[in-house]
Amino acid sequence: PSKSDKISLVMGYGRASYGDNKLLDGGLPRSELRSECAYTLSVKMILIEAGELFEEFRTDLVEKAEWHKEVNPKLETPACRLAGAEEWLEGTDHIIETLQDASEKVGALGRLEPGKGVNKNKAYYEPNFVMSALFLARAKPNRIRTFLLNKYDIDPEMDAGECERALQAKAREILGRWEAALAGGRPFLCGDRPGLMDCRLVTKLYLAYQLVGSGLANLGSASFDEVAPLTYAYLDRWTRREAWVKAYGLGRGVSNGQLDVVTLRTTCNKFSKMCPELNEGLIVPALRFAREHAGSDAPLYHMHNSPRPPSKSDKISLVMGYGRA
Repeated sequence: PSKSDKISLVMGYGRASYGDNKLLDGGLPRSELRSECAYTLSVKMILIEAGELFEEFRTDLVEKAEWHKEVNPKLETPACRLAGAEEWLEGTDHIIETLQDASEKVGALGRLEPGKGVNKNKAYYEPNFVMSALFLARAKPNRIRTFLLNKYDIDPEMDAGECERALQAKAREILGRWEAALAGGRPFLCGDRPGLMDCRLVTKLYLAYQLVGSGLANLGSASFDEVAPLTYAYLDRWTRREAWVKAYGLGRGVSNGQLDVVTLRTTCNKFSKMCPELNEGLIVPALRFAREHAGSDAPLYHMHNSPRPPSKSDKISLVMGYGRA
């Protein structure tokens, strides 16, 4: 509507399968929309943790809603409108800063200061860009690759192997900052409960975890939870909060090596267009791996009949009747 008595938030959504891309979906049927954009989810997490009333409007990040351009000419998310206002705000940082000023509840969340020894600059902890750069280390030259490598003072002309090793060191350095911030038993960056800084960073950390866990970003010989055990525990703690489940929906966590197919399908779609030379060797295998390690509530769980049972088994075998909505 042109106005509302509640805060309005345009959310970016994605699907675990679009059913129309043979390379990425491999014949799987189209699945339902689920919240996906890490930047929008950070705003939503802030509103939920603050206890602020808001309404949500979905736009598919691949097949944008027809009204999306009226709200945001660049077709980006998030977009946010204050209660009673007509103007739509854009830019995640601008939206959050405006909400802090306009909402007493969000302002109170912002007053939860990061603990002693925690750097107040959120960019100090942002891990998603370096993980994306790690993916791009072995790609052919392109504009985004050049930008990200330059961001970390790495020569884009460097040998791919050397480039990857340099980025691995940068990634481990950033995860090391998280480990230092969470040392001493602090549950969240802002103390016993998440503050604004936690909400702004956790969705990016979750995206970084997906890139590493799927194999799109290579940390080296160790897994994410081995490199950053306190950070992994922080993520796991977050995914059990009510705000997380309300923002992301059921079945999206990190326990037991679980991966998020919705997040990775959207990411792989972008990467596939940017770096088609990495499709067969990296992107498709990573997405296949994610589907094999999705949680039990994930949208693509049990989409097809089982393969033929073996002629014998050392366990009791049960043929179950299934149905579909």
